[in-house]
Amino acid sequence: MAFHINSVTINKGSIIAIIYFCFYLIFLFIYCNEGIRQFKLYVARKLFNYPFIKHDFDNLISKTDQKLPNYKNKIKIQSKSSKNLKVNNDYNNFPPKRTSQTKIASKKSLKKYVYRNKKKNSMNHERLMSEKNVLTTTEFQTDKPVEKKTDDKINKDIQEENLDNFELNELDYESALKLDKRNCIQIYWSFLRREHLIVFTFFIRNDYNLVFTKFVRFIFLLCTDMAMNMYFFSDETMHKMYLDYGKYNFIQQIAQIAFSTIATQIIEVFICYLSLTDKHYYEIKNLKKDERYNLFSILKCIKRKITIFFIFTFLMFAFYWYSIACFCAVYPNTQKAFIIDSFSSFILGLLYPLFLYTFPSLFRFIALRAKVSCIYSISNIIPFF
Repeated sequence: MAFHINSVTINKGSIIAIIYFCFYLIFLFIYCNEGIRQFKLYVARKLFNYPFIKHDFDNLISKTDQKLPNYKNKIKIQSKSSKNLKVNNDYNNFPPKRTSQTKIASKKSLKKYVYRNKKKNSMNHERLMSEKNVLTTTEFQTDKPVEKKTDDKINKDIQEENLDNFELNELDYESALKLDKRNCIQIYWSFLRREHLIVFTFFIRNDYNLVFTKFVRFIFLLCTDMAMNMYFFSDETMHKMYLDYGKYNFIQQIAQIAFSTIATQIIEVFICYLSLTDKHYYEIKNLKKDERYNLFSILKCIKRKITIFFIFTFLMFAFYWYSIACFCAVYPNTQKAFIIDSFSSFILGLLYPLFLYTFPSLFRFIALRAKVSCIYSISNIIPFF
């Protein structure tokens, strides 16, 4: 039934699933071509001050390599020509004539040279002696040694000054008291930036996540809502629809929509673990200089997780399409109600974060202003990932 021609022409659920899958394949091909290059550029630009895009840098290197041999040949030709000119000039002007004026000038220059050297030596001697006196006086006068800031301390100070929303949300209680000076609305917006599906996918850029994985996550969750509604479509609901002569009753479908939304959100937690890379960026950012060799293991971990993400979503897409196509083929009269329920559960999944994340933002704001640590720990529970 799923592979029948009707699944492409009449079966509405199958057509929608195929459209989702086509968009998914586009981003899959992008990943096969690009890999995690975008994340590597994030790390190179932000953490290591790497100013070039990769292909521009490669072109620059290739151009310089092409120009180098010509430049060397030019230097050789110029040096040879300059040598020939010197030889010709010396040959023509040999032997050199020495006049009385040149003798006087050479004597004067010798006197000036000796006088300058004496002056320089005396100045250097005085400077060294003064530096020694300063060092000895400071050694005896100061009991405490002069503290020098190490690279780790400097990096820590810079990081504390330039913390973004994600880093502020991940702070422990004592650090948040010192550094988190945001108001309640700013904290609320920082949660929505990462947890709301529409805001996170379409309105946030340069957040250290791969763009194509964000779009794949969005499409996959749309198809997951359809599949979960199909699984929660019981015989009782179909019998009631039959008694109502096929009329759609939204109030009757609320329980099914809610259960399918909860199931989709549980799957989303696992999808976020595989697809989001911003946590790994901050993990690299917090590495010390002697721990930079861990960068390669972190990049391997990211590549492994995203590969598993695409394998998992590909298999689930195939399973979803087959299940939806069979369901709509067996129950053609329920296609309209099934599609409405699917989009209703998706809209519910977009609306509930607007209310849910008011609580952690309020708890966090109250805990930092009233200095209550237990309320702060409660505010860290609600963002699951």
